[in-house]
Amino acid sequence: MNRIAVCIGLAITLLIPAIVNAIEIDIEDSRATVTGTVYSVNTGETVPFATVRVVGTRIGAVSNEKGIYQINGLPPGEWQLKISLLGYKEITREINVAANDIHRTDIYIKEVPIPMAEVEVRGESSQDEKLASVDTGSDIDLSIIGSRPGMVDDLLRQVQELPQVKARSDFSSKMYVRGSGPEHNIVYIDGIPAYNPYRAFGVVSSFNPDLVEKARLYPGGFPAEFGGRLSAVLDVKYKSGTKKKIKPSLDINALAAGGILEGPLFSDNNTYIISGRRTYYDLFLDSRDAHTVYPHFYDMYSKITFGKNSKNRVDILGWHNGEGFRLSQNKDESDDRSYYARATNSGYSTAQSVNWKHMHSQSLMFETRLYNVGENRKLNMIGDIAADFDSYFKETALEGQALWMNNF
Repeated sequence: MNRIAVCIGLAITLLIPAIVNAIEIDIEDSRATVTGTVYSVNTGETVPFATVRVVGTRIGAVSNEKGIYQINGLPPGEWQLKISLLGYKEITREINVAANDIHRTDIYIKEVPIPMAEVEVRGESSQDEKLASVDTGSDIDLSIIGSRPGMVDDLLRQVQELPQVKARSDFSSKMYVRGSGPEHNIVYIDGIPAYNPYRAFGVVSSFNPDLVEKARLYPGGFPAEFGGRLSAVLDVKYKSGTKKKIKPSLDINALAAGGILEGPLFSDNNTYIISGRRTYYDLFLDSRDAHTVYPHFYDMYSKITFGKNSKNRVDILGWHNGEGFRLSQNKDESDDRSYYARATNSGYSTAQSVNWKHMHSQSLMFETRLYNVGENRKLNMIGDIAADFDSYFKETALEGQALWMNNF
């Protein structure tokens, strides 16, 4: 009897999994599929990445980039679909699916604004706080001019490293500020406008980097004292001579050589500084034609300061810089395309200035400046190709301003 019971129990144990599996297969075959497209009520366009979930189950789907969703394995019966997406109103749809059915249900949801908590911003002004209505500018880091890669140390090459300035090519040192051209900018040297600060066809500037004490770029919204240009202002301040002792210095690079001499003048309150610089490669290059002179440039600068540490300070300064070249083309009688030409190009700029600063009190200062600046450019071509161009520009101005330096 015991053997018969054991055999029956063993048979039931072996048959139960097969029976359950058959029931599951039958249920699986009878399940339905729900599919459709999610649309926006506002625009009529399909809505991607909307969540479609069957309420009371873990079954659901997400609409694809075309707004199509598909839910598989849903048992027959009545169900609720809950559709949700950030920025849209959540809705519920009722469906009734039959066994082995492919049920299509398109869904329309409405865009709604995303609620946000109220934000309140408060601020208080301080009497000691200075309010600037213009761009305060960007100071140029002069300490790394000499460490930049390249043939020559140059201030404008360092200016091109600023995010507002773009260099059109490695060849040119001209400034293109926020899409504007070089002609839209203006450069001041000790308060004097330098209308053509480029030399050697724009390869270098006329600034001697060893003379620059401070430089600041205003890429827009510059103060009213810097008028006359549409884009940017570069304000350059040259240093005064040292008041300790006479100090000579020399500098030479791959393009030019120069020197500076500075020191006190009669007393510690009076100083002077003198500098000169010139290209030297053109002096050593051998020209096969006596009429050819390689492109070159030079610059000279001097400043005398009286009353450096007193209430009345006077700066007398001047500069002169120029450039030029001469090319020769001889005609080859055996070549019909050959031509004869002689071309000479030269230019210079010069400036003189007297600047008087009077410190009336710790809060009030008066400044008066008289300056004269001139620019000259010449181009002369003779031969089979001829041209003659000569331009001269001169500006004389008397300026004055009062500076109130108290906080408000």
